[in-house]
Amino acid sequence: RNHTAVFSDRLFAQEWAKYRWGVFEEYGHPDDPLYPTYYRSEPRSHTPTGCSNVAVIGIPSSCDPFHQECRFHPQPLRNLQVTSSLLYLHYLPNVGHFCGDDTHDSTTPTKHNAMCEGRSAWDVMAQHQDFQQGAPPEGHRSSQPLFEYMRPAANRYV
Repeated sequence: RNHTAVFSDRLFAQEWAKYRWGVFEEYGHPDDPLYPTYYRSEPRSHTPTGCSNVAVIGIPSSCDPFHQECRFHPQPLRNLQVTSSLLYLHYLPNVGHFCGDDTHDSTTPTKHNAMCEGRSAWDVMAQHQDFQQGAPPEGHRSSQPLFEYMRPAANRYV
């Protein structure tokens, strides 16, 4: 399977979760005062904004100490142990899960935390009718979806 197909699958899963189950992205945006790419977790330390099962390794760049704004670039090959969250790092090679109560940090300044009162993505999704019978079992994979693109027939005038 090529990298683009995997990236597209995960991006689709991220966007579908936001649309269908009412969750929001768990990452920051450059120069955004509400949802920054980095936030101060301690007086002299910056932490990347996001939710993941382990600390994400990356390169801060374009740091402006006056405005205390940095940009963060995760390094895909140094983050092979990162498996969540699809709402944050869907483009890393092994990410395939949403953050749950065991991996979610409700204090991180993300749109998801602000809009969902600090609840994890799985906690929010579990309230939806799609999951009233419970979440799919761990490791469960559905068959790959098949999309068929249809175009209207060209107009023909006689």
